[in-house]
Amino acid sequence: MTTQVTAKKFKLQKIKATLMTLGGLLCFAFQNPLIGIVGGFLFLGGLVWLFVTAMQVWWHHA
Repeated sequence: MTTQVTAKKFKLQKIKATLMTLGGLLCFAFQNPLIGIVGGFLFLGGLVWLFVTAMQVWWHHA
């Protein structure tokens, strides 16, 4: 795999994780407790995904 293909793969992962994090934060802002709980889990899952992707980028490009 070339560096360009790898970089595109990781950029796509970062975009998806960022959208998941922002969507979770938006859901967390609602007053409904159930939607807030789901939003919290989405937010935390998105942060974990971003962290894992950052570690993968570091591992493959360091």
